[in-house]
Amino acid sequence: MKTLILGFALMAMGLSMYVQDLNPEYYLIMLWSVIGLLGGWLAVSFLKNLSISIVP
Repeated sequence: MKTLILGFALMAMGLSMYVQDLNPEYYLIMLWSVIGLLGGWLAVSFLKNLSISIVP
């Protein structure tokens, strides 16, 4: 979950820098996008594997 949140936060920062014409480094934006997407995939796969066990 931390990877998901951190990756998307860094992607938002890079997008903000791009919109404000602050010359962001594009390879870092691509790296952060990969980290965010990988974190999203890991979070979804982790949440799919959770199971609820009710102990009587």
